[in-house]
Amino acid sequence: MSIPELAPHIDSAVKRNPMILRKALEVQLVKLIIEPFKSLGELENMPNRLVIVDGLDECHINSDQEYRVERQCAEDRGKAQTRTLELIRTLQSHRLPLS
Repeated sequence: MSIPELAPHIDSAVKRNPMILRKALEVQLVKLIIEPFKSLGELENMPNRLVIVDGLDECHINSDQEYRVERQCAEDRGKAQTRTLELIRTLQSHRLPLS
């Protein structure tokens, strides 16, 4: 993590709710990025940072319904891209020090 001051806040969010990583992406965005940044206080003086979120478009398949799930993932790629753009807009609306 290149923003070490966020680590305790993110760790705390995960400890409070270990299932957060299975929640909707919008919930994860708020709990794991927006709220930890806001808990740092003076954001105006903080240099801009880059946050990379990987794997938003991936589906992990571990069941006997693999084919059906893969097909559904393929159909949903367009929706996933739209949702990712909406998440980015949400993140920008909070005016965090992000590039």
